[in-house]
Amino acid sequence: MDRLLEQIKGVVGVVGVAVHCRSNNEYYKLMPSKLEDEELAIIEKGTKQITGNTHAHVDIKLRFEKGWLIIRSVNDFVVLVLAREELSFDTLNLVLRATVGAVVSSHESRAAASPLAEFSPRMAYNLLEAINVVAASFSERLGTFAIADLLRKSKSYLVKDFPILKHMLVDNNGTVSLIRGSEKHLSPVLVDAVAWWCYCFKAEVNCKTPVVGFDIKRATAEVEYNLAPLGFYVAYHRAATQAVSFSDKFQ
Repeated sequence: MDRLLEQIKGVVGVVGVAVHCRSNNEYYKLMPSKLEDEELAIIEKGTKQITGNTHAHVDIKLRFEKGWLIIRSVNDFVVLVLAREELSFDTLNLVLRATVGAVVSSHESRAAASPLAEFSPRMAYNLLEAINVVAASFSERLGTFAIADLLRKSKSYLVKDFPILKHMLVDNNGTVSLIRGSEKHLSPVLVDAVAWWCYCFKAEVNCKTPVVGFDIKRATAEVEYNLAPLGFYVAYHRAATQAVSFSDKFQ
C-alpha cells in the first residue's frame, strides 16, 4: 500500500493522499505534515459521509481557493487526494486507474484464494444474521409470507452450486435458521453461499417491487463488525459482478 500512496503522490500537484479499505476499516495515509490530525479527521469523516458504504463507483472533485479535494470510491476502497490548483487531472486519472485497479484486483484475489482457516458455528450464525437482516429490510413492504416465498425461491436457484444451503431452513415468517444437528456439515463455502443468496433474494424482490439504492453494507450495518472479517462483503461484490450468468432466472 505504501507503494500505491507514493505513486499517487508522485503526480505533479498532489500534496497528500489517503486510502480507506472499508472491508477491514484500515486507513493508509501520506499527508503533508502541516495538516493537523484534527483537520484530517474532519476530511475523512466528510469523505465517509459522501461515499457511504456503497460499492458503486464514486468520483467527486471539490474545488477550493488554492486547490482540489478528489474523492474516488472503487469497490471496497476509497481514495482521497489533496492537490494544488495546477494538478493535471489527466495524469492523475491514469495513475489512479493503474494503481487502484491493481490494488482492488489483488485484494479480491487474496480474499478468494485465502479461505478461512477455521469455520465455527458462531460464524454460521453471523451469516444467518446477514440474510435475515436483508430479508427483514423488505418485510414491511412485502409482508412475511412473500418474504418467505422469495427466500425459498432464490435459495432453490443456488442449491445446485451451493449444496451447503440445504442445511438452511426458511420458516413461514421469512426467517432463516440452521437445521438442528447440521453444524458438522458447515464450511467456509457458506460465506459465498449466503452472499449469493442475499444478492439473488434482492434480485427477486426487485421483480416484485423496485429496489432503488440498495447497499449491502448499509443494509447489514448492525452486524457489519461480524461479517467483514469473514470476507462476506468481498463475496457479495463478487456475486454481484458475476450474477449475469443467473440473469435469466430473474426475468
